[in-house]
Formats: sequence, structure tokens, C-alpha cells
Amino acid sequence: MHYEIIIRNTGAGPAYEVEVHDPIPEYIINPSGAASGQIWADEVYWLIDILQPGESRTLTWDGSVDPTIPESKRTIVNKVTVQDVAGNIDQAEATSNILKQDLLAIKDASYLVYPGSTVAYTVTVSNRGNSTLYVLISDPIPDYVLDPQNISGGGRFDGNTQVIWEIPSLAAGQSLDIAWQGIVDPNIPPKSKRSGMK
Repeated sequence: MHYEIIIRNTGAGPAYEVEVHDPIPEYIINPSGAASGQIWADEVYWLIDILQPGESRTLTWDGSVDPTIPESKRTIVNKVTVQDVAGNIDQAEATSNILKQDLLAIKDASYLVYPGSTVAYTVTVSNRGNSTLYVLISDPIPDYVLDPQNISGGGRFDGNTQVIWEIPSLAAGQSLDIAWQGIVDPNIPPKSKRSGMK
């Protein structure tokens, strides 16, 4: 997250001892890069000795969005306060929207198969974020599964090791089921018959 604050003296006389207080918003961590300013525990602070009429200063700092931010939190608000020694005060507010690109994939397979039978796979992909996503799905072919077929949703076998789907647009809140089938190798070793084929 990059914050930029522009301080401008719009008055007719100089502004002295201009203090800039920018409280660090909740869920912003690791603040840094406040050139000529100070980073305290709960705010970023600057002191400008004098600001002449018409003069402006640009102040910046950076932070990171906390990865543990709750799913329900959709915006981060930053409110800065500027005040000079004469008591002149102003405030400004900036709101940042949080784009959550959360994908959830759940895979299911035939519960019981035998050599030479068909094994079916289904993958459900869900966009739990709040923006549309481009999604590329690759599903590796398990050992002892042959002849990938009946691939749904425009997927394809790459001719080597995996089934691939390319989804140009998965809307926020949308889920998509895709599926394919294969044949259990008739020559599968006995011990592999008891192992998972996902």
C-alpha cells in the first residue's frame, strides 16, 4: 500500500511548525519509507518548520496489508490531520478497496474402482474474492490411470501428464464444476489397488 499526502499552504502568509499526523490504519503493517518523517507505533508524523504561501510538500509512506485481514473487511480508510502553530487545521481521507482473489478448489474421485474400470474425477473451483479472475487449472494424471477422456468445460489433455482448463473469467462468488474420466490400468500392481488414485 502506497500513501501520498500533499500539503499546500493556500493562505496569504507563511504557516509555521506544520504538524502532519497520519494514523496507521488497522490491518496495515510494516510501515516504511517516510522520508523526512518519523514512524511511531500508531502513526506516521512529519514536522514542517515553515510552509510559504502557495508552497506545497508531498509526503509519502508505504505499508503492507495484513494477510490475516478478516474476509468481511472490504476497505481500509486512512485519515490524515494537518495543523500549524496558529491553530489552523485540516483533514483529508482516502479509502482503499481490498480486492480479495481467493480461490478454493475441491477435488472428488470415484470411491471404488478396479483394474480396467472407469475412474471419474470432479473439480469444483470457487472464486471467494470480490473481483473477476482468470484461472488456469492443471490436474495431473495419477499413476496407473490411462486414456483421459470425457473432459468437460473445454478442458484438454496435454498429451503427456495432465488435464488442463483455461477459464478466462470466473466472476466473484462464482463456482464452476469440471470433470474428466480415465481407465484404471488393467496391469496395476496389487499393492497400488489399495492406494488412493487422486
